[in-house]
This record gives sequence, structure tokens and C-alpha cells, in this order.
Amino acid sequence: MVDVKQEQDFIIEQIYDPISLHTLASLGYSKITPNLDNGEIESISLIEFAHFIDPPISCPICSTPSNEGSDSNFFTPSLVIKSASGQCSYLCVSCWKHTKIPSFGIHSQGEDDS
Repeated sequence: MVDVKQEQDFIIEQIYDPISLHTLASLGYSKITPNLDNGEIESISLIEFAHFIDPPISCPICSTPSNEGSDSNFFTPSLVIKSASGQCSYLCVSCWKHTKIPSFGIHSQGEDDS
């Protein structure tokens, strides 16, 4: 039998590690993110692959463009996350830093803009 409390504690512990948060969020296993100001847990209200953002954005730490390597079969996208409190953050797969960013627009490739 699955111990729900133990599973919840495991996920909460993992969201503070950027690599684990990326894995859990990409697979849909985490609906929470840490508040980068005070460390509290917040619900994720929106999550998107960073290379779908228009205008294009880059990592605020290492300046790697979000679409770098997107033409490769082994491309792992960075993520942008908006929490329930309105905090926007960038989870970079190049430097593995989770950093606050200003608000961002959402645009999925292939959408008809007309």
C-alpha cells in the first residue's frame, strides 16, 4: 500500500532541487514550486517549455537562449513557471538554476496567429 504522506513529503523535498523539480514538473508529478523569496511552497498556476515563449527569453544566470539545441533529438527544454502568487521563474537546463524572472508571454509554436 502506498503511504500518501510519505509520497507527499518526498515530492516536497525534491522541489528544492532544480534537477528534480524539472523532472517532476515535466512528467506532471509536481503541481508545486518553491517561492524563491521565502522558500515556502506554492501551487503552480502555469508551466510551459521556455522555447515556446514569445518574445524569446534566455536564462538570467548563464544567458543560454531557451531554444538552443531545439533542433536536436536529445533536446531537453528549460521551463518557465508561474506560481499561484504570481511569481515567475526560469528553470534552466544548462546551468540548472531556478531563478525569478519578470512576467512572460505565452506562445506555442504552430499556433495560428491570425
